[in-house]
Amino acid sequence: MIERYRLIDYEAAKEGFERDIKENMHFGPPPNYKGKYLQLEFTVEDAGVFTTPWTATLTYAPANGGGEVICAENRHEYYNNKESDVPKADKPDF
Repeated sequence: MIERYRLIDYEAAKEGFERDIKENMHFGPPPNYKGKYLQLEFTVEDAGVFTTPWTATLTYAPANGGGEVICAENRHEYYNNKESDVPKADKPDF
């Protein structure tokens, strides 16, 4: 797998968002946001599984309001046990 990450401006992201709205019924970029977007392009090459390499592109916009997103390491849990411990590893698992 080959991954390429880029920061792109609104004009570069606009065509992809318009295609995504048309083909996938998504809502598009946040209204009135003309800043930077994160674009990921990846190519999968695996002759044992696919007959030809294939590529996809994903463009990410900032979350509405730009607030923090809840994840496993987030100490600001919004559901049960607000004081739960953050998972920690003694050594890296990669």
